[in-house]
Amino acid sequence: MAKLLYFSDPPEKVDVIIALGSEPERAGYAAYLYGLGFSDTIIITGWGSSVDRMAERAAREGTKEQDLILEKESISTYQNALYSKKIVFENGFRSAIVVSSPYHMRRTKMVFDRVYRNSGVKLLYCPTGPLDGKTLDKRTARTECVKLVYYWFRYW
Repeated sequence: MAKLLYFSDPPEKVDVIIALGSEPERAGYAAYLYGLGFSDTIIITGWGSSVDRMAERAAREGTKEQDLILEKESISTYQNALYSKKIVFENGFRSAIVVSSPYHMRRTKMVFDRVYRNSGVKLLYCPTGPLDGKTLDKRTARTECVKLVYYWFRYW
């Protein structure tokens, strides 16, 4: 079941990195990719003060404040995709790495591919790490599988 949830692309140079909110590790990994030169800009998309905490984490790990774009209205993966797409278009970005947790990548890919379909924006998906017993317990796996099915029916 866990393998169904995981998806990963090799990173490559893009216009922007999009870090999905709620988990600081996502901002940390986005900052790591930024530091390696994969992009000069990071969008952090999420809800309220959690975005601020993620921005602080990215800044602590070397991201310049002027290279961060904060989107604080998203309360779901679908809204992360929808609101980040608006920012991507406003800034003329044509490619992005989407960063999330390993267990969340399949749903992230499904939603972002749907929202960005026919947009001309190239998306790559890079999880914060491998999917293993340390990053995924059985309860989280079951919950994420239910959410994956729910999203499939809700947004298609």
